Amino acid sequence: MGWAGAEKKAVLFNIPLIILLSLPAIAGFSFFSGFQPLGEGTSFMDLEDFVLSNNLLPIGSLVMIGFCTRRYGWGWNAFREEVNAGKGLKLHNGLRFYISVILPIIVSAIYLKGYYDIFSPYSVPVRVGSMAVAVCLLALTYAFIFQKPKKSNA
Repeated sequence: MGWAGAEKKAVLFNIPLIILLSLPAIAGFSFFSGFQPLGEGTSFMDLEDFVLSNNLLPIGSLVMIGFCTRRYGWGWNAFREEVNAGKGLKLHNGLRFYISVILPIIVSAIYLKGYYDIFSPYSVPVRVGSMAVAVCLLALTYAFIFQKPKKSNA
């Protein structure tokens, strides 16, 4: 009985959200069908794929790495304690440098290489501009990861 209210709220929230998030796919195959955002032969769905796969996923993984390993997020010790809870393989403390330094460098390199691969067929100004955008997004991500929390006055 107690779940009926929560289920109703979930449905009332998720149905409009699903409809709203489906609109790009609907528009991409109807009145935006002639829109070619990434050049000849591309569609609105290619743009959506580019934004999600080439931007949100790698930048999100950097944020998660930062959250798990930085002291202003979850922190390495709490992360390691959670990972090592239960049975199975344990996360050795010797992996801290790899996970907190090397892994973000690898993700950043893959992110920049993906941008280069996508925009390499285009002219030099487009390539330079796209790489500048990618570097700026990475800089903003790292600034977010390494920011210090504001001190509370309470």
